[in-house]
Amino acid sequence: MDPKPIEAFGASLQEYYNNKCLSDVVIRCEGQEFAVHSLVIFCHSDYFKKQLTGPWKESQDKIIEITDFEANIVEAMLRFVYSFDYDVPPNTPPMIFHAKVYQIGDKYGIETLKKQALNNFKRVVESAEVTTEYASDLGDAVTTVYTTTPPKDRGLRDIVMNSSYWRLRQLITIESFKESLPMNGDFSTDLLKAITSRSGQGEIHTCSCYMCKTKFTMRIDSLADNASFFVPVIDENSYFNNTTLSDATIRCGGKDIAVHSLILYCHSEYFKKQLDGPWKESSDRVIDIADFDLTIVEAMTHFFYSFDYEAPADTSDMIFHAKIYQIADKYGIEALKKLSAIKYGTSIDAGWNMGSFPDAIQLAYTTTPPGDERLRTIAVEAVTERIGTLINQDAFCKMLSANSDLAINIIRRLHGESEKSREELQKCLQDKLWDEQRLSLGKPRRRP
Repeated sequence: MDPKPIEAFGASLQEYYNNKCLSDVVIRCEGQEFAVHSLVIFCHSDYFKKQLTGPWKESQDKIIEITDFEANIVEAMLRFVYSFDYDVPPNTPPMIFHAKVYQIGDKYGIETLKKQALNNFKRVVESAEVTTEYASDLGDAVTTVYTTTPPKDRGLRDIVMNSSYWRLRQLITIESFKESLPMNGDFSTDLLKAITSRSGQGEIHTCSCYMCKTKFTMRIDSLADNASFFVPVIDENSYFNNTTLSDATIRCGGKDIAVHSLILYCHSEYFKKQLDGPWKESSDRVIDIADFDLTIVEAMTHFFYSFDYEAPADTSDMIFHAKIYQIADKYGIEALKKLSAIKYGTSIDAGWNMGSFPDAIQLAYTTTPPGDERLRTIAVEAVTERIGTLINQDAFCKMLSANSDLAINIIRRLHGESEKSREELQKCLQDKLWDEQRLSLGKPRRRP
């Protein structure tokens, strides 16, 4: 299955982790330096954004020093902002590592990293078997969680408390876990409250059916599985056509659109070569587009930042999506081609009886090369289904006479369906004749 547009973009963005190409900031920790891109960390963290744009030393030097976390925690944070995931280093207790990643996400206001670290932490805590090693790691994790999170932040605290509660019968027999209790008074208090309030039973909740609204009580003996999440790296409203951190311009129809090279590079090899090669665009940082309307170029640029686009209200959706497919094909933006093809198919089905239908069908053939069958197949299927009505329309017939490739494909499709229908009819007649012969011989009909 092909990746979704945002997943494909994310895969490209990963290539720029700790990559000096287009990097404009350095994060330094324990003697290690990480090359980063302001645009990427701005989208994840207002903390870093204020550091690099405010009246601070970091804003001038473009260097951020991190001294209160280990380098592998900082590395995990940076890997996440480029790939939405991170790995636990070898020979490192996962519980402790995820708890510290949660801590750095909390300090720098990276909510998505906190959620990812919490999910990872919960999976490790709840899925592992209770062993001596597990009990020791859990005790250390309790210490880390309760010393690095405020009392009102119940995320990690509830996980270790609930897991300890449900496994207390096993854990209380292991010395390392028992030793952790007096060292963590707040945790011991939370655990004691759970024991006394639940009295050995599961949590009782009052629930209601979302359809009939009937109320009932339910005992919940374990926590539910985590739901997965994925958050786009780019906030369209913040950075689309925004000169902040912009280092390139797309110019069309007398209008300049501020863009960011890193975003273009992740979507299009064509633009990457233009801005990174021995060309005028590379030195001027301006890409002139003269063979498409401004609305088409703006839609393409919107897609770069939001993975979607909308057709203007005063245009034909069918024609607009066909032209978006054309610009995506020219600039090698495969994800945009797939999206525009889907939108084209939907709009063709909805608007086949509109006056712009013949032109939209024609565009599928005049703006795509012969080997690119994606739009052509959609167009042929739409026409074939309605050929009985369309063939009586002058505008459609005029368009058809000017596009021999389209006419040939429609004939082939109709002939193929006719042949299929003929074969099915012949088989049906043969089956009926065979049944009649069996009946004449006193034998029952065959089973269907």
